[in-house]
Formats: sequence, C-alpha cells, structure tokens
Amino acid sequence: TLNLMDTFSGFILPILALMLGFGTIAGERESGSLALLMAQPMRRGEIILGKWIGLFGVLTTAILVGFGIGGAVVLSRTGASGADANTLVIFIIETLAWGAAWVGVTLFISSWFNRRGTAIAGAIGIWFIMSSLVWSLLSFLLVLTLFGHRLFNLYKVASWLIITQCLNMNAAY
Repeated sequence: TLNLMDTFSGFILPILALMLGFGTIAGERESGSLALLMAQPMRRGEIILGKWIGLFGVLTTAILVGFGIGGAVVLSRTGASGADANTLVIFIIETLAWGAAWVGVTLFISSWFNRRGTAIAGAIGIWFIMSSLVWSLLSFLLVLTLFGHRLFNLYKVASWLIITQCLNMNAAY
C-alpha cells in the first residue's frame, strides 16, 4: 500500500504544490497588490514566510486527509501491528518534508517571474526537469561530459551518479 501511495504522491504532490503557489507572488506583482503588501510595516522575509506557511498548510491538510485517513482505514482493515502504524507515520512525515521543499521551490519560481503566465511556464519546466527521466538523462550527460573517454571507470561513475541523483528532490524522496 505504501508503494502505491509513494508512486501516487511522487506524481501528484509536486504538481499540486506548483499549482497552488505558482501565482502567489507573481500574481500579486502583476495585479499590483504586492506593492500594497510591501508598503506594510513587514519585512520581505516575513511576507515570504507567511505565504510559505499558508501554502504548506493547504498541502499538509491534503496529505494528512488523503494519506493519514486512507492509511488508517487500510491499517484498521488489515489488522496491522504497531510497527505498520509507525511506518505509515514515518511515510507521512517524509511526504510532508518533501512537500515543504516543493512549496519552497514554488515560492522561488513565483518570486522569480513577473507575470502569472511565465510563472506557470517556469513551474512546468521545473517539474519537467525534476521528473525522473529528464533528471536521469541530465545526470548521465553530466557524467559523460566530466569523464568522457574514462567512462568505463565504473567506481567514479557510480559515485557521481549517486551524487547527481541525490540533488533531485524526487529521487531523494
């Protein structure tokens, strides 16, 4: 069941986080309300933190309702042990941490662009790059570029591939 939940969240969670927040700052900048918000006696960091907490709260609710209640129902129907419940809790905590990272990426993308249209294009681009197939291809091309003709030294290649895979949030999750 957790493998299915992992596969489902691996595809849906980044998209959900990016769709929730791509226009958070870019949309306010485009409409002019960001200037009003910045005129308030708050620092930029406080504004970003408040937006991050709000977006993460929405994502947390979705994760807890979806995986928490769904997992509890599965555990109650299968007669699982306490160790299985601990595994579910650890999975939910890991998913929340991964969601927090995607919310941070979303806010970065939204603050980088001036308009909502370009922010959504940037969000789709980041999701595409972080997807497993594209990231793996980019990692392989990086290793090929760095090692070239010495590619057959498998020890060095393996360590580099592991490092490049760990830089991808999806692979780390």
